[in-house]
Amino acid sequence: MVALGNFDIIGGRDISTDTTKRARSDSHFVQTTKSFKDSTIINSTDTTKGAALDSHFVQTTKAFKDSTIINKKSRRPKLIDTLDSGFNKIDRIIEELRKANIVFNAPETMMIKETRQIVLLMSTGLSKKFLEAKISKFISDSAKIGKIHTDTVKVSARMEAHLTGDGIIVRPITPITQLVREKEETRWEWTIAADEAGDKTLYLTLNAFINHNKEEVTQTIETYRRKIHVYVEPTTILLAWLDKHVAWIAGFIGSIATLFLGYYLAIANENRKERQRELAEKNRTKIIRP
Repeated sequence: MVALGNFDIIGGRDISTDTTKRARSDSHFVQTTKSFKDSTIINSTDTTKGAALDSHFVQTTKAFKDSTIINKKSRRPKLIDTLDSGFNKIDRIIEELRKANIVFNAPETMMIKETRQIVLLMSTGLSKKFLEAKISKFISDSAKIGKIHTDTVKVSARMEAHLTGDGIIVRPITPITQLVREKEETRWEWTIAADEAGDKTLYLTLNAFINHNKEEVTQTIETYRRKIHVYVEPTTILLAWLDKHVAWIAGFIGSIATLFLGYYLAIANENRKERQRELAEKNRTKIIRP
């Protein structure tokens, strides 16, 4: 084979052209390999970034859940907050009420059908001793006052006093709602009576008037319970029995009286006839004698 320039005599081909093509092919292979490596590196970087993003998302979600749980624990519903605020306001209003001294009497024992007086005195300025000494002036029979009780309570400008009884008839004499005075006493009065014997309970309830949400409402301040033993005297038992059986007794007495009256009339009639016979006999004797 003879080489003339860049030609191959045997094949008649241009050797330089083949060399150039081979070089281009090698260059493309190198670039493709480099691109593959770069893409692999990029994909690896993207995967790492994706994993980091996923980890950040998980951490963010967990932090949100934790903050939600904390907020649920630390923050209460608005309704409960409102109720707590209302309760605190009511407590504050009651704490700011003025104090007053009260005195009332209650019998420890009483007879059935007997009437007793119950008096309650209240004042923001008068002492307990003064009120205790004055309560006897309002009860007609001092021997029936019973036991006197004293206390200090919270009061509003207007107060209610209710007296009720378990097995006791209560009749109010004064108004239930009255203004509370400072230099004078405010007085409530009732009469009580019992229809049956046994242990009874008397209840005295004091209510204050307070302003809540622009409305005036009543609030119970104190309730006093006092036991009363109602007994029956022997004469009362007899009178009660007579009253219950008066019709039967009247009928029985009437029957006995009728019997006695009939017997008396019969005896009287027989005596009268006997006297008439004796008188007639005497008259005949006088006529026969000369």
